[in-house]
Amino acid sequence: MRLSPLLLPTATVFAGGWFLLPSAQAWVELGFFLSTEHRDFRVWNNFGDPEANDHTVEHPNFPGYTGATVAIWKGAVEWGSRLHGDGEGDPSQPAGLGSGGANFDPSFQGLAQVAGSVGDNIHSELQGCSGGTHAFTEFFLDGSGSRTFYYSCWKWEDDPDPSWPNQTGKLDLQGIATHEFGHALGLGHSDDPGATMYATTENGKSHRDIAGDDVAGIKAIYGTAAPFKPRIDEVSIDRNSLTIHGANFAPLDNEVWFTRGTGAGDGSPIVAFGDSPSGETLIVTVPALAGPGDVLVRLGPGGGERLSNAFPFDARLECDPITITCPTTPNSVGSGARVILTGGQSVSANTTVLNAIGSPPGQFGLFFFGDDTDVVPLGNGTLCIAAPLIRLAPLPIDAMGRASFPLDLTSLPQGAAIEAGDTVHFQWWYRDPNGGGAMSDLSDAIAVPFCE
Repeated sequence: MRLSPLLLPTATVFAGGWFLLPSAQAWVELGFFLSTEHRDFRVWNNFGDPEANDHTVEHPNFPGYTGATVAIWKGAVEWGSRLHGDGEGDPSQPAGLGSGGANFDPSFQGLAQVAGSVGDNIHSELQGCSGGTHAFTEFFLDGSGSRTFYYSCWKWEDDPDPSWPNQTGKLDLQGIATHEFGHALGLGHSDDPGATMYATTENGKSHRDIAGDDVAGIKAIYGTAAPFKPRIDEVSIDRNSLTIHGANFAPLDNEVWFTRGTGAGDGSPIVAFGDSPSGETLIVTVPALAGPGDVLVRLGPGGGERLSNAFPFDARLECDPITITCPTTPNSVGSGARVILTGGQSVSANTTVLNAIGSPPGQFGLFFFGDDTDVVPLGNGTLCIAAPLIRLAPLPIDAMGRASFPLDLTSLPQGAAIEAGDTVHFQWWYRDPNGGGAMSDLSDAIAVPFCE
């Protein structure tokens, strides 16, 4: 985030994730810590393995996102000062996600569109391989940020249930993200074989839950969570009014940080201000650009003891769930293309993004939508939406088989309108010359209920 001017970086160093050589002692400091102006992180979800994004069911503690993005998000919040929401979301952690207990809390800022530079705090996949290294983190020694890469030659798994068999050759994205996030916070490799920051792993599954050695390390860097640190216990939303219940809020001008609802921006949070005469209840108007993600409260300038825990926030709580109304069909690159909606279903927030995955790289396609369903053969697939259809602008398909379209509800094609209360059906058509036949295909279709 960029709430104050950046310090000039003095040096850039690399922390290799999961090298094969252990260090000589337990937790190790890398010599820096992140100020509260640099607690943000984003994900460029360019992971090519289907297993990295095959978990498509949202969890209430990680609203608005699925797949690799959520796996990395979980790895970050494990280092937080308190449980993330009620701590649920990882069957392997009965004690819950959020075990750091220090004056450190991350600010999830959604999706990025590129890998970015060192200091942009973006996690993404990097093409290629480097011996036995699974991932690595670059960082500035003045604590002004980092960047993390996960090598594409490994098979990444996003499944929140870690019971998948070890012999599959998969790597646990959440566990290894937890390790890499430790580097971004200022921890080196530990000599404790039970620590998340230990330098080797079988597949990363056991490293989702940070150990006592890791906790000691982060507390040494950031200090044990202060008793006067602001605390969020619960949030509730009524239309665009957010009520935050907790403790240790300031009487005036609390900063309330929201996850940005689009992929734009530099990682800075969307900020609102609110008063709390009681110190226990804080009411703010949700900014138009805020989306689902996390909310934090900051008391103003100062260290991590003035920034609250990250708490899940979903501006779409009044919206009904999205449903799949029609299956996809296999194509030349796999089991078929799918449509995934991110950014929320709120008309007033206007942060909806349509995403297509599983399409042939280097081709093009387009999203279209309508008011009702149908079943009509078209190309090598099935047209699942009844006429009249509204087509959106054609898009290139990237090297990972993905395409994204920010759906600006204030600038739809002529004759189209989407309002609160509408249920709109979306599908993706794309070229597939290597698929034979009609050389084009369609994704699955989703029904999206929009709300205020």
